[in-house]
Amino acid sequence: MSKIKPSTRAGYDLFLKGSVALSKMEANGIRIDTDYLSNILDKTARDITKREKLLTKHKFFRKWRSRYGDAANYASTDQLRTMLRTIGFKSKEKTPTLKMKVNEEELRRINSPFILDYLELKKQWKTLNTYLSGFKREVDDNGFLHPSFNLASGDDEGGGAESYRGSASMPNFQNIPIRNPIMAALIRPCFIARKGCYLVERDFSGIEVRVAACYTKDRKLIKYVSDPDKGNMHHDMAKRLFSLTDEQVDKKTTRDCAKNMFVFPEFYGSVYFQCAPAIWEAMEKRQFKIAGTDTLVRDWLKEGHGITKLGNCEPGAPTKSGTFVHRVKLVEQFMWEETFTEYTEWKKRWYRQYLSRGWFPLKSGFVCEGYYRRNQVLNFSIQGSAFHCMLWCIIEIQKEIEKRGMKTKLVGQIHDSLLADVPEKEIQEYLDMTTIIMSKRLPKHWPWIIVPIETEVEVVPLGGNWYQKRAWVKDGEWKVAA
Repeated sequence: MSKIKPSTRAGYDLFLKGSVALSKMEANGIRIDTDYLSNILDKTARDITKREKLLTKHKFFRKWRSRYGDAANYASTDQLRTMLRTIGFKSKEKTPTLKMKVNEEELRRINSPFILDYLELKKQWKTLNTYLSGFKREVDDNGFLHPSFNLASGDDEGGGAESYRGSASMPNFQNIPIRNPIMAALIRPCFIARKGCYLVERDFSGIEVRVAACYTKDRKLIKYVSDPDKGNMHHDMAKRLFSLTDEQVDKKTTRDCAKNMFVFPEFYGSVYFQCAPAIWEAMEKRQFKIAGTDTLVRDWLKEGHGITKLGNCEPGAPTKSGTFVHRVKLVEQFMWEETFTEYTEWKKRWYRQYLSRGWFPLKSGFVCEGYYRRNQVLNFSIQGSAFHCMLWCIIEIQKEIEKRGMKTKLVGQIHDSLLADVPEKEIQEYLDMTTIIMSKRLPKHWPWIIVPIETEVEVVPLGGNWYQKRAWVKDGEWKVAA
């Protein structure tokens, strides 16, 4: 059995005080636009009914119906697997029980109108059943949700994420969609601030990467996170992945893709043949363009570099020049064998130490002991310490709010982000206060933090909803970014 436990008095204090601070956040709750929630519930249910009827008109479904009769159920994954075999589809991946994987990534390889409509229906089912219906079930009589914010405990009953990042339940507030634009546009408008308040989202900028720099002491990584003027790793990896110049990298597409589908996954243990399909699909689906032009990145790679297809992404399969997976493999080699060489050595050393003693420490005053996979050993120490940075800040911010007699209420925590309802008169004070706590006092509290800690701010305008949040910047005083 694997478990985490405090190994210092500071660790015990952090979990004790953190539990109190999170319980206050839970009691505060976050406000729901109940009228919008009721309307979007009804609309989504109607849309699902229409799409279900649309699916019955496809030839593929008629075959499905012919095989299963009245028992035909296109929500059944097992029935779907059986029907896909009838058209010769073979998944590249297997589930832990060795069944054919039928996730979205695999299904999109099938050029079938039925499958595309089916995938959209699955998103609508999840929107309705996992999110909207869950909100409706959990919202109290005053129109507030009170998610349970859990600290990691290492057992099934104690709650908390296995990686010691903390978690939320009833509902899972830390899994509200944002990257899927359709789901985000339906779900996030449910969340609004208390009357007369801004809904403020304050988050650490790349905290896990910064903590990784503190653990590994990789000089190139430290340089990246300490001096933005010397370069940005997401920008630099985007240049290599898509063969672009500095000016051709687009912040919202190619850079964002490199950041979330290559750099972060690589830090968390993914490999090139796992990253390449997701990047290729995003490039195709989102129609990436060269910054400032109408040239598609897909065409740029094809015409200028001879990359016309994804290539074989089977684990261990040789890659061929002219395929995108080969390009990603070369970028991965550059990342770990030429750029972050000290990080690579740290991973080897850290895992060897775990194998020799059966436990590994967290810099925030905890010990993880028991059986862990290699990726868990390499990731949990960094992820756990990053979450503990947020937990320490929540404790201090809550303490300062009470000390100053402020009306501001902390209402939610999502991994690296903290949400608060902030009265209009307190907005400047709150933002200045959180900047000092998160960027100045935190590194002083933990001397092992040897890199700058940066934060970002997004704010929902008065009377708006969470989907309408906008970046705020400080230019003399805090204001909405132009």
